[in-house]
Amino acid sequence: MNLKICIDISEEFIKIIEGWEKKGKIYITNIEKIKNPIDNLEKIIEEDAEKLGNFLRDFLKKNKFKGKKTILSINDKDIYYHIFELPNLSKEEFENAIKLEGIQVIPDFIENYEYDYICFNTNNKKNVILLIAYPKNKIALLTKILEKAQLKPIIMDVNGIAALNSFLYFNQQENPVGILNFEFTISNLCIYLRRKFLLIRDIQLGIKNIGEITDLDEKISEFLNELKISLQYFQNKTGKSVNKIYLTGEAKRIISLKEIMVENLNLSVDYYNPLLNFPDTLISLDKTQDGISYAVCVGLLIRKTI
Repeated sequence: MNLKICIDISEEFIKIIEGWEKKGKIYITNIEKIKNPIDNLEKIIEEDAEKLGNFLRDFLKKNKFKGKKTILSINDKDIYYHIFELPNLSKEEFENAIKLEGIQVIPDFIENYEYDYICFNTNNKKNVILLIAYPKNKIALLTKILEKAQLKPIIMDVNGIAALNSFLYFNQQENPVGILNFEFTISNLCIYLRRKFLLIRDIQLGIKNIGEITDLDEKISEFLNELKISLQYFQNKTGKSVNKIYLTGEAKRIISLKEIMVENLNLSVDYYNPLLNFPDTLISLDKTQDGISYAVCVGLLIRKTI
């Protein structure tokens, strides 16, 4: 048993799942959703990190979480996503080319950012690269939170990819796949063509900005336009159109979001609730019904670790 604690921290809520994955089966031992005690997570400072770490330590102990190895998801306006292409190169040349690209598009890339990338070899000649970068100082603060909570950080992921991985684990056939994870201030869009292309972007609109939709006001119109641009970009790059988008996160709190997306984007829209894939679990009914909130945490739980 490789017990892990998976944490999704947003400006409004902290969602936590404890469990493990083995031989194609997921085991969940504990699951909770709590209000974030920090008022402005985007501008977190050392004192906030210490406060949040102590809060998590006490909460985990009170609610009988036993794991220490921790995977954390990041959702922040300071994450960079950049898609570009490279020819086939030697491993050293390939790594240097990725660094050079990062230097060209992200200020102070080497000095101030940690980064990772996903590579798709599309036709044995061309490689499509998705570069993801995040500030080192913010990684240090997040690490401090976990250490104060007496946890052992092993991996940091991003919300969009975690939600996508959760969906792919239970849905083997759908292709391409569209996932929209709706959070308090930032929504994460992932569109994936298996083994060929991944579009991921964060849209700076969420529950805080849009709230309850009563008509097509400026904010929801802006949101729909961002989605249309992304869908068209994906189609231009891959030649494939997206016929369906799955909503996760806090999307159900916007009552008419699903219907407005169907009407304005000319595609099918549904909710993705990963907790419905656990019929024999001891998870309470209220948590199962709010299961779309835990899509990111489930994606972290099935993330492979060394």
